[in-house]
Amino acid sequence: MNGLKRLFSRRRLYNDLSDEIQEHLAEKIEELVSGGRSRKEAAQREFGSVTLIEQDSRKVSAKH
Repeated sequence: MNGLKRLFSRRRLYNDLSDEIQEHLAEKIEELVSGGRSRKEAAQREFGSVTLIEQDSRKVSAKH
C-alpha cells in the first residue's frame, strides 16, 4: 500500500509542477506577444524549454 501512496503522491507532484510551468509559459508568451512577436512565434520559442524543464525536474525529484 505504501508504494501505491508514493505513486499517487509523485503523480500529484508532477501534475502540480506541470501546471506551474504552464502558468509561467503562458505569462512568458504574453510578455513576448506584448513585445511584438506573434503568438505562434512566442510559443515555438518557449515550448522546447518547457519539455526540458519538466524532464529535469522529474529527474531531480526522483532522486529524493
